[in-house]
Amino acid sequence: MPTKSRDKVVPASTEKTSTGSRLSGKKSKCICPICDDGIDDAIHDSIFCEGTCQAWVHRGCGGLSKSAHEKAKGLQTWCCPQCRLDAQSNEISALKKEVTDLTKQFSSLKLLIESRLSTIPEEVNTAALSATRSTPTNAAPSTESSANIHRKPDKKFNLVVTGLKESAPKTPRSDRVKHDFDMVSSLFSPLLPIFSENTVRDCLRLGKYSSDRSRPLLVTLNRSCDVSGILSNKSRLADKPSIGIRADLPPHLRQSRSKFLKQRRDLISSGVNPSVIKAGNLSLYVHGKKFGSVVNQEFQLCPDSDLEGTSSSLQVDDSRLANSSAIPPTLPNQDSS
Repeated sequence: MPTKSRDKVVPASTEKTSTGSRLSGKKSKCICPICDDGIDDAIHDSIFCEGTCQAWVHRGCGGLSKSAHEKAKGLQTWCCPQCRLDAQSNEISALKKEVTDLTKQFSSLKLLIESRLSTIPEEVNTAALSATRSTPTNAAPSTESSANIHRKPDKKFNLVVTGLKESAPKTPRSDRVKHDFDMVSSLFSPLLPIFSENTVRDCLRLGKYSSDRSRPLLVTLNRSCDVSGILSNKSRLADKPSIGIRADLPPHLRQSRSKFLKQRRDLISSGVNPSVIKAGNLSLYVHGKKFGSVVNQEFQLCPDSDLEGTSSSLQVDDSRLANSSAIPPTLPNQDSS
């Protein structure tokens, strides 16, 4: 039998050579760490493990065929199955630790970003106020871009929605925004023939938070035609009386609209049938005849707004017709008529 290089008897600590320990000699008596049986060079093929065990292993215990054994002897390093499993287990544990550390870093960064985002509106308002104070009142904008920065948003893309449930306090900002977007999408999608995730541009709660009520939601759409479509079809929400949708009007128009609606309520409460009251451009018409309009934030009656000529055609409650020739006492400026 040809003499193998590993047959040279040397201490285990001095077995390593430039070509690896498995190509050097070994003591005549070695125990395979896998099967715990001795290795007899006369009848056993074996190979040295460069892994943690640093021991000679039976070829079969190492999972090697004869051809694979011959090729393995030419490798720089070879590890037994158990050492390979140990190395992989250590690598998996190290990767798990890295993933855990990265997850903690991500959570910390997420909290930092959310905290930073919550302060941005305040910083913007402070910066704008400082710029206003430092700029002379008679100074014109230096460039067109600076004028664009202070340009007011176009309200024709906005809607104000009331009655939508608000997220609980201390909810993360990203979750609050997602909650509002989801509720608006479910509310608006039945009112538009074509609704997509790009229909709604932004959602913003108006006013300070209160535990007693949900704040109105300012919704900005990408197209003004979608605003018109939703306002036209909002009557489909009759099964949701607690929810209201209105246009985002400037303050002076909101006040005019409030005066207009109050006068209409006064007419109805005086006994006039709502079916004969028509509205148009902040004006009220009773049985086709103009009754009055909102002018300069006040409702003004028309000079000939006397219900006497048309009282027979109006469905008025008999209990309110004690003086049928006079305008109902709840209507303003009745003496001028």
